[in-house]
Amino acid sequence: MEISDSPAYQSFLRARAAFTGDAGVRTLDAWREINAVSWRLVRLNSEAWCHTAHELLRCTDPFQPGAVLVKQLHPTVQRWRAWQERVLDLLGGAQAELAATAEAYVPAARYAVAAVPD
Repeated sequence: MEISDSPAYQSFLRARAAFTGDAGVRTLDAWREINAVSWRLVRLNSEAWCHTAHELLRCTDPFQPGAVLVKQLHPTVQRWRAWQERVLDLLGGAQAELAATAEAYVPAARYAVAAVPD
């Protein structure tokens, strides 16, 4: 009998395919959320810098553009910091979900692998 014909081996393959599918779905969900957060950051920064460009065009004093640009630094840094914290939270959550998923499939896979040599 070939090892590929073994019911234990087939069980192992089913467990591995199920884990890969679940892990893939969880990973894709995390990337979708990160993508949404990133696009929100792009939108917010674009809006802020369009507003700043309008302010710069209205400047009459030669020193005023520097003040306008400096005024935008702090909000921009805050937006980037919020984005970074959210992405790190999403990645941490995805890692925890993947670990929980892997632990859920370990017993079935371990049983199937142990039965293959028989």
